[in-house]
Amino acid sequence: MVLRVPSNCTGDLMHLAVSRNWLVCLLGTPERTTLLRFFLPRAIPPGEAVLEKYLSGSGYKITRMFLDPTGHHIIIALVPKSASAGVSPDFLYIHCLESPQAQQLKVRRIEKFKDHEITAVAFNPYHGNESSTGPILLGTSRGLIFETELNPAADGHVQRKQLYDLGLGRPKYPITGLKLLRVPNSSRYIIVVTSPECIYTFQETLKAEERSLQAIFAGYVSGVQEPHCEERKTDLTFSQLRFFAPPNSKYPKQWAWLCGEGIRVGELSIEGNSATTLIGNTLINLDFEKTMHLSYGERRLNIPKAFVLTEYHAVLLYADHVRAICLLNQEQVYQEAFDEARVGKPLSIERDELTGSIYVYTVKTVFNLRVTREERNVWRIYLDKGQYELATAHAAEDPEHLQLVLGQRADAAFADGSYQVAADYYAETDKSFEEVCLKFMVLPDKRPIINYVKKRLSRMTTVETDELDEDRKNSIKALVIWLIDLYLIQINMPDKDEDWRSSWQTEYDEFMMETHVLSCTRQNREDVQQLIAEHADPRNMAQFAIAIGDYDEVVGQQ
Repeated sequence: MVLRVPSNCTGDLMHLAVSRNWLVCLLGTPERTTLLRFFLPRAIPPGEAVLEKYLSGSGYKITRMFLDPTGHHIIIALVPKSASAGVSPDFLYIHCLESPQAQQLKVRRIEKFKDHEITAVAFNPYHGNESSTGPILLGTSRGLIFETELNPAADGHVQRKQLYDLGLGRPKYPITGLKLLRVPNSSRYIIVVTSPECIYTFQETLKAEERSLQAIFAGYVSGVQEPHCEERKTDLTFSQLRFFAPPNSKYPKQWAWLCGEGIRVGELSIEGNSATTLIGNTLINLDFEKTMHLSYGERRLNIPKAFVLTEYHAVLLYADHVRAICLLNQEQVYQEAFDEARVGKPLSIERDELTGSIYVYTVKTVFNLRVTREERNVWRIYLDKGQYELATAHAAEDPEHLQLVLGQRADAAFADGSYQVAADYYAETDKSFEEVCLKFMVLPDKRPIINYVKKRLSRMTTVETDELDEDRKNSIKALVIWLIDLYLIQINMPDKDEDWRSSWQTEYDEFMMETHVLSCTRQNREDVQQLIAEHADPRNMAQFAIAIGDYDEVVGQQ
């Protein structure tokens, strides 16, 4: 994609973030660092802020950049360029405004957090807006979690509350991921935190009027409860936490954590009183152990730099290529290499949660990865895994795919001995009628074959009788006559008790009174009467005569 960068802004791309079609990026040269803010749907000049006075003159460099869900609040983490720089970690807060004529980016240094390197931010989609972040969480390189609120009107009045300490005094325990969630239709808040080797969850129900997030941690600070923690052995110095939420949803459907084992993927509980938040724990194995003996240069090519999550795929960025792995079967479905000499060194990958657009950026350019109908083969994956309900749901809009699913589902039920279930599914398929009937005719129990034939008959009689062609009428007649024969065999089977006969008789009576059956038997009364006579069943002969108004036959049966 092409970003319309002003002619006075030069340099390499350093960082990029995107939200709600707002894309912000940092361009840097040895002399100048510029923040640019683009609104992607319209080709208008970007907002621009020069940050050099906050950096080189003060001995700082930028490590991370965070953009809130509205696209109007930016946090830029600063650290000393060197140990001798004589400065402490810090961060910049940029509030963004726009008018029809121009954008205004207001930059402030937040000195309340000196000595703390910000490594993760949990923005607040429930209380944040374009004017204020609302209460947010900041994670640091020493494992501390702070609460603060940022807005342009709070000059010199930024509050800082330390809520929790995961680092427990360690000089290096970076929080690599931080997410604030509220369960739908409840007041239960969840905070997910990751370090390089652990993923933690905190949860608490807050009062409706409560804005501060401190109460979520209160029980954990006092020792009343411990955060849920899953530890994974790693020799990586980083991990990455990602979520996928459907468009316009503030609560994610899935979570994924890139850690020392690979990528762990699962779903999130939507129960307001559930003790477990992260449910499911599928591992996408990236074979990290096989890279441990490699040199640094070789290993960097085999370990992802970053990834994003879509509904069905994880898209991973490596030092020299990008690839997509299906979450359902862990198979690679896409890979593309980078020509670093032409496009520059790959830096990271980001996804706009509103639009679903994925952006891969290098030091020279930004690529937009288009996701097109990623669900198109999902039905096949579920089918291969024997998850027939899901396969049916995803194949529902394609008749050809649905036929394959129903056919395989019927075959599986038949092989499992669930013959009536198999009959129901076979009846929905276009499999050869004769082929299916032969499968069922060898069974001692005739109910599956009767159910199958009845369902096929029902499919054939959805059209009004007057509109049926002659071939269709003959087919309906054949099925009705066969069903009558099958029923009468069961009713008159020797050595069966009265309950058996009564059950079959009741079902037969109901069948014979169905509108399309009654219409067919009236038109073919002689064939039906001959069949009933062959079964020597005077009761059902009389019942049929009454149904079709043949009272002479009724009298003759007396």
